[in-house]
Amino acid sequence: MIGSSHWKILRSICDGYIIYVGREEMIMYTKKNECVFVTPEKEIKVVGLSFLKLKEIGAVNDKMQMYGYFQKQDEWRSKINNLVKPGANFAVWHKTVGDVIIGAEVSEFGEQDGEFVCFTIPVAEYVKVLWNAEHFGDLVSKRMWGDKEQCDRFYKEHQIKAGNALGIEVYPQDSIAWEHPEMYGLLSFEKKA
Repeated sequence: MIGSSHWKILRSICDGYIIYVGREEMIMYTKKNECVFVTPEKEIKVVGLSFLKLKEIGAVNDKMQMYGYFQKQDEWRSKINNLVKPGANFAVWHKTVGDVIIGAEVSEFGEQDGEFVCFTIPVAEYVKVLWNAEHFGDLVSKRMWGDKEQCDRFYKEHQIKAGNALGIEVYPQDSIAWEHPEMYGLLSFEKKA
């Protein structure tokens, strides 16, 4: 049995604590959910797979099937030229044309394989929603887009509504391997009339 003298709270890290139990390190999970306004400093270039293009060739029938391509990211990322490293993966929901693009950030478009599409995330003001989870599976399922009620309060407080342009999910490239991973989304918005 481990005596109480072996338990030491060493320091706070973000919202959790590092606790030593004998020689093992364990980080306690604390749920995060934040909504803020952000404007990227520069446009973000993304090269990836398009739902509409994959649907055309019969590879997918449903937009949610696109998430299966994240599990095959090593395969398709290796074919993309000019990748930003470590970079991020993106799911861009282009609402006006009804497309979803699963892709990766690049420094420039340049020559790309014919299976890919190029998309630029424009410099604009977005609502940034940050959330985390204990495990990657929860991050992209149960906790996806965080606490909806908190986001609704943010929208109401700032008298805005969801826009019709873009919804962007940003996946740090190595987040699958992290304990307590976090990610964020960028949402276009409009002022309420």
